Amino acid sequence: MSGYTFTSTSSSNWVDSPAPTVTNSSVIFSSATTSTGSTPGNGYVVYNGVAVLPAYTNVVLTYTGQKYGTYNSSNENNGYAIALLPPCTTPATPTVTTTGATCTSAGTATISNYNSALTYTFSPSGPSVGAGGVISGLTAGTSYTVTATDGNCTATSTSFRVAAQLSVPTATVSSTSPICSGQNAVFTITGTPNAVVTYTLNGGANTNVTLSSTGTATVTVNGATANQTLTLVSVNNPTTKCSATLSGSSTVTVNPLPTATVSSTSPICSGQNAVFNITGTPNAVVTYNINGGLNTVVTLSSTGTGTGTVS
Repeated sequence: MSGYTFTSTSSSNWVDSPAPTVTNSSVIFSSATTSTGSTPGNGYVVYNGVAVLPAYTNVVLTYTGQKYGTYNSSNENNGYAIALLPPCTTPATPTVTTTGATCTSAGTATISNYNSALTYTFSPSGPSVGAGGVISGLTAGTSYTVTATDGNCTATSTSFRVAAQLSVPTATVSSTSPICSGQNAVFTITGTPNAVVTYTLNGGANTNVTLSSTGTATVTVNGATANQTLTLVSVNNPTTKCSATLSGSSTVTVNPLPTATVSSTSPICSGQNAVFNITGTPNAVVTYNINGGLNTVVTLSSTGTGTGTVS
């Protein structure tokens, strides 16, 4: 600080005697005298032609546009002292470069003009900056500013934020089972709206289906006569380009239709019982009528037999 001129004046006509002592870290005003009996507390310091120091007040000193920080006056030896920090140059405003979120990670942010000699603080607090200016600890979707500090000089960036990791699409499959042979086997795929799902039927070739805006699609096998299995292979979101490998599956069990045949011993003599033997699926319920009359039911045994007798 040598070579800079510090003077004091007063609206109450007081002066410093002797003149202030200037060092690299402070300016000391020794015991002051007044001609009017007023206290030094009425005085102020003139620096570079500008009144800057009412007593006991935080002030900012400048010299030819260079800021020296904020200083506090204090009563020292019945005079005044200013704690004077070294001058600083306003640091470059931090330039924050962001990258977009991907399917595997959230967006990132880096101070492209990072200077390891500066101190960086964030608002709101939480993030920190590491080697190369890489910022960590960001909360996706939160707007931040970063301030570079050099001594008492600062510069603050514009607001920035990063996006959350893109969501990975999903899909599951379900079905109604069992069904009877000849009925339709229907599979319902549920997942990310508008996603494209790849699947196979019974181990066959890959097939694609696009889910609706509500995230559903159906796959139907008409007139199924054997068990049907749908296996999911993958799912892709055409908007985000994110995809995932799938392994879910669902099986529709197809039960065979029940059977029944009837036989009889014929002819018989008048007055004898007419006996009909029904053979078919064990435990099946068979409906029949005699001579076009009312329907009658008979449950076949565990061996698949039953009789209808006309006495």
